[in-house]
Amino acid sequence: MSDERETKDERRARRAAKNEGKARAVEARTAEVMDPAPEMKETKEERKARKAAKKEEKARAEASEAKEGAAEVPETKETKEETKEERKAKKRAGKEAKAKTVEEGDAKEKKDKKRKRDEPAEPPKKKVALDMSAPIFADENLSDPAKKAIHYAQQFGTAAWKFNKARQGWLLRNLWSEVPDEHVAVVVAYLKTVMGGVRGALATKAMEYAKDEVVEEKTEEKTEEKTEEKTEEKTEEKTEEKTEETVEGEEKSKEEGKEDKEEADPSDAEERARRRERARQLLEAMGESYST
Repeated sequence: MSDERETKDERRARRAAKNEGKARAVEARTAEVMDPAPEMKETKEERKARKAAKKEEKARAEASEAKEGAAEVPETKETKEETKEERKAKKRAGKEAKAKTVEEGDAKEKKDKKRKRDEPAEPPKKKVALDMSAPIFADENLSDPAKKAIHYAQQFGTAAWKFNKARQGWLLRNLWSEVPDEHVAVVVAYLKTVMGGVRGALATKAMEYAKDEVVEEKTEEKTEEKTEEKTEEKTEEKTEEKTEETVEGEEKSKEEGKEDKEEADPSDAEERARRRERARQLLEAMGESYST
């Protein structure tokens, strides 16, 4: 038990010694902070002395400047007066220069107006007159719009040609029927050069017409059959009295005959064939392929 107590005592003594060492170290650092070195005190004194000397120099400089200013008061007033006069003179010179510039500009403007007035006026631009001596205008079978539009296509590629939307529109609409056969080639040569949406719409319509096959019906056989039927009906009608039913039958047969005549109208077939031929000619010129 005595050994254990001695060990605890030793431990307590060691801790006390350690704490005393830490306390002494803290006290030493505190003493250094609170009591600076003599060199630091001297530096502060030197700084104070330097500031005081600087203040004295500044005061002496201000005093000397005040004395010099008091002696030069009359010269400063004269200088101010001279400065005002110079400023006024500069303003006057600026105004005169501005006025001179304005006068020169007005004089130049008047001179330009006078020169323009004296120069001969340019004659107004006249519209390019149609060359009425062209052979197309001697064709009495064509309307005036047709003559102008075909002449417009004939001039394409020459110096006299000028774009005209109305003429081009007429050619686009009437290539299929109104343009005579002898002028189709020149119209196709112009229309193959159109661009943009107009070209696409034209190619679509030409493709539709090119695929339109004409179905030729045997009109002679149909007319013979219909005449035989009509003769038989007439003989029966002569033997019997005409009743309301027979009258209605005759009217129906007449209407059917008209419809058959319209279906077999050769002029419609020729028109479709002409339109198909021109559409194919145009597609070939445009480089478009078509299949029948």
